[in-house]
Amino acid sequence: MSSAERVSPTTQDAIRAVEDACSASAGLLEANQIDALPPRTIQRLVSTAVKLYMAKREAGCDFDPIEEGDLTATDVSETATGLLRAVRLEPFELGWWRRFGQL
Repeated sequence: MSSAERVSPTTQDAIRAVEDACSASAGLLEANQIDALPPRTIQRLVSTAVKLYMAKREAGCDFDPIEEGDLTATDVSETATGLLRAVRLEPFELGWWRRFGQL
């Protein structure tokens, strides 16, 4: 039995909702309607995406958080800087964390 066959209907609905939210978010960007989206909603999306990524990694699924070409170096640099600032972690501390971390 594949993992897709073991997923409950409720979980399948949640997966579709996440995929729909990704599509809707991309639509806001394409329509240049980001002013309508509250910053707190973006924070919740980023936080949830990070938690989902970490849960998959901790479950043994080794993959990059984005596909190559999805983001620019500026996108990644600005977001990484914001994430570090939000958890009060300095860039040099990130190197130590990675060196001694569990993943």
